[in-house]
Amino acid sequence: MCACACVYLYINIKMMLLILASVFIILALIFIYVFTNKGNVSNLPATAKLPPIVTTHIPLVGGIVSFLQDPLGTVANAKKRYGNVFTINMFHIRSTFLIGSEAHKAFFEAMDDELDQAPCYRFMIPVFGKGVVYDAPLRKRRQQMRFLGGSLRPTELKRYPGIIAKEAYDFFKKFCIKSEQANGGKTIDLLPTMADLTILTASATLHGPEVRKHLYKDVSRLFAELDKGISPLSILFPYAPTPAHRGRDKAHKGMIELFSKVIRERRAKQATEGKKAKKGVDMLQKLMDSTYKDGTAVPEHEIAGLLISALFAGQHTSSITLTWTLLFLLNDKKKGGKWLEKILTELKEVEAVPGNFAKGIVTHEEVFKMDILHACIKEALRLFPPLIFLMRRVVNKPLNVCGYTVPVGYNVWVSNAVAQRLPEVFENPDVYDPSRWLSFDIRKLPPYSFIGFGAGIHTCMGESFAFMQLRTILTVVLSMFDLEMMGKLPPASYEAMVVMPEGPNMIKFVPKEDDRNNNSNNTGSQNDQRNEDESEKIVKGASFTKKETDIGARTMNEEISKTYSLDEIAKHNNRDDLWIIVKGKVYDVTTYLPVHQGGDAILKWAGKDATKGVYGPQHPTTVPKLLERYYIGDVM
Repeated sequence: MCACACVYLYINIKMMLLILASVFIILALIFIYVFTNKGNVSNLPATAKLPPIVTTHIPLVGGIVSFLQDPLGTVANAKKRYGNVFTINMFHIRSTFLIGSEAHKAFFEAMDDELDQAPCYRFMIPVFGKGVVYDAPLRKRRQQMRFLGGSLRPTELKRYPGIIAKEAYDFFKKFCIKSEQANGGKTIDLLPTMADLTILTASATLHGPEVRKHLYKDVSRLFAELDKGISPLSILFPYAPTPAHRGRDKAHKGMIELFSKVIRERRAKQATEGKKAKKGVDMLQKLMDSTYKDGTAVPEHEIAGLLISALFAGQHTSSITLTWTLLFLLNDKKKGGKWLEKILTELKEVEAVPGNFAKGIVTHEEVFKMDILHACIKEALRLFPPLIFLMRRVVNKPLNVCGYTVPVGYNVWVSNAVAQRLPEVFENPDVYDPSRWLSFDIRKLPPYSFIGFGAGIHTCMGESFAFMQLRTILTVVLSMFDLEMMGKLPPASYEAMVVMPEGPNMIKFVPKEDDRNNNSNNTGSQNDQRNEDESEKIVKGASFTKKETDIGARTMNEEISKTYSLDEIAKHNNRDDLWIIVKGKVYDVTTYLPVHQGGDAILKWAGKDATKGVYGPQHPTTVPKLLERYYIGDVM
């Protein structure tokens, strides 16, 4: 009797707590909805016409559920139903979407004191730091953008192709050509490869020789932790005490300390050597030499924050676009297309000295003659821009667009991913067709139709650098290797903050004949080789050990009958050597870790039976199928 009473009491207490929690959540939502800024409509003239609101059947919440489930589908369908301008309510936030050339004009021609980025991107403050970019007043932010732009001017860009080409050559030469299985090639996961390479080339061109030679591995590791700290949750609750946010904050502190140390050491050396000191020409040095209009120097933590912001702005765009471009080209080749062949012909025509491209020797003049290569890159960027939305907030006065009035306080969005597939603008919009950028007069394209790098006064300052970086890396890669895609063209994943191909994307890199026959040749003074110890550090920092690069070649479409004991499997229990067990089968998922949507969560099962985790509710049903690529044997 007493036991029954206790159980009854427990159940009732539990029920009461659930009810109280539900009431609290409802009251919180009502408070947010009623008392937070929903846009200032009280001062609008009676004739003002607000954008139509996308209807939903969920009060208070609005359209956020459908938007989070399928952001592009939601926006594309709303465009068909409501036209080029419409509003989606998300809790208390009013988000007005502008789709199409005419609507884009209002977005990209508005000044910063009309449409402001900072209120929409405040979730990036923990990443960049206090007083930097989105945490800086508009006047100060403009000065910071000018500081960064100083390293991206056309005169500066002329120096970079040679540096980038050499880095790309050394990067691939080490792990692909100088190996026991060079002639047979190496199969690797493309996206993490390109992600590592873009960070490497950014360090070489922007961060300075100190970072590149001694601290690249640290920068790469810290950047990865910062990146994991940005998620859809971060947009709503940027300071929530989650493990990812704690890792982000720790990585930010580490990055600040790293760059500050380099700055202090460089300044001390310059002070000691005086006029004899050789000043750098990298972005770091330009920031060190910059002063605000009031005469104050840029503090160390702001320099570090600006370097972090530059790295974030370029890394995702470049690595994802490199990946998509190669995937589209290789898929086109599989289907009998000729775009890769056309690029290779163009490279031979442009190359001033035959064989230089395959040695990592590329000039600025050569890079900007590659029209076909540029068209192939641009078409990949049209279909899958890394960032699918750009956001600003209406400030100071209402925005007038296409006959509608958007009140102060509303967020305004454009979607390059939707706009760049409009059938009224692009013929066969879902087809990869680089010829569209070669066969017609670009001037006939409606203004603001292609917005892969923004447009108008809001064009990304790094656009020229990005295209130069992309062309240079692809020139070296395609000159050094014959490439083969081991699977099908993957669909895009919209689960992260950027649009990446669902992975892994295994590509076989086979050194071309000249490289196989001459892999010991020195490329001369134009391409001085690092010492062996330094090269080893770089390769390991880029996540390409011999074991890792052998995985794809060993596991793709091969029957493996080897068996492993539990003791043997348990030894492979870290991020550099990661095995798991699923239903009695053994999988080497070392190379999958960098692209795992759940980040380091997979490490929980390192060297253990992960069946429960793989078949957990957090995973789609496709995960077991994906694992087949990493199968290496069975449990003994």
